[in-house]
Amino acid sequence: MLSIIRTILFFTFLNLIITILGYLIGGKIGLYIVSLLSWATTFAIYIYGERLILSVTGAKLLDKYVSQEVFRIVDELCFKIGLPKPRIYLTPDIQANIFSVGRGSGNASIVLTRGLLNYLSKEELTSVIAHELMHIKKFDVLSVTMGVSLASAVLFIANMSFYNGNEKNENKSEIINKLINVLIIFASKIIKTTIFSSREFGADREVARLFGSGMFLTSALTKIKNSAINNPIQTNPAFSSLYIVDPFGDLVGRIPKLFSTHPSVEERISRLEKV
Repeated sequence: MLSIIRTILFFTFLNLIITILGYLIGGKIGLYIVSLLSWATTFAIYIYGERLILSVTGAKLLDKYVSQEVFRIVDELCFKIGLPKPRIYLTPDIQANIFSVGRGSGNASIVLTRGLLNYLSKEELTSVIAHELMHIKKFDVLSVTMGVSLASAVLFIANMSFYNGNEKNENKSEIINKLINVLIIFASKIIKTTIFSSREFGADREVARLFGSGMFLTSALTKIKNSAINNPIQTNPAFSSLYIVDPFGDLVGRIPKLFSTHPSVEERISRLEKV
């Protein structure tokens, strides 16, 4: 319950930031429009976010009789962790990767890529599935599903400033422009620090404690990273933060750390070795 309350408060705060951006860019009209769209989007994502993401990523329900081993692994882990069994989906991507989506325990799905089944050993597969189950147990999936939507909204509103006409842009004061930039960076920093990076470290740590070692999760993360570099997924950039490892490959090394939605695999392995 505390996790749900914390999530509600957090996204209420982010919606206020988005509303301020709307006012700074479009005045009262911008405030009303952006505020309405922001809250409507938040509600819609809460209700339909899982369905939308599954559709966009091309995920299909995994046939129990085709991949019995995956269902056995999920059944055993759910019993061990104390979770209702999530729905299991598969995407046709040859890249090895995995993510979870939904509202939390009792209403969530785990999505595996076909490459994950072909590339990882049983022990490694078990470790990454356990990682996603930890996200579900902690209601991280709710935060991330909604966070992806609101992060996209922040970027959309920021981009609006470039389409308001040159004359209007020229009339904006330097202080307003700087404030907009500060709010964008601040929102991105909060999303990155509070939702994405910390949740990965936390889930990694719980998996290592569950099995007494992070050895197989470490090898799995390394394999998934290499697979992502060699076979980047063609997906909406807003969805990249859903995956256990950045699906665009070594993106973490090519963009400012402030805007990275994933901690580096090297940093995660370093922490796992200390658990």
